[in-house]
Amino acid sequence: MRRNDVLAVANDFYVGSFYTFFAMWRDGGKTMRDSGFVKRELEQFILNGANTHRVLDTARITLVDA
Repeated sequence: MRRNDVLAVANDFYVGSFYTFFAMWRDGGKTMRDSGFVKRELEQFILNGANTHRVLDTARITLVDA
């Protein structure tokens, strides 16, 4: 899906990134002590260009289900 609204895309990316962080945290049984590791893992996940679309798709699914 193509979107021409930069703010909407940035918002979707933020929501998707935050939800992906939450899912990594929850599914991995993480604690506050692990927060830096989860953050770095998320950064590497996002920096892999193939995953950027996955993060945006996660945002769209999360926002629809909310």
